[in-house]
Amino acid sequence: NPEALDLDAHAVLPPLFR
Repeated sequence: NPEALDLDAHAVLPPLFR
């Protein structure tokens, strides 16, 4: 489901790019 993927991405991607 797109909603779960979106939440997971926002939870994991920001710290990686920072």
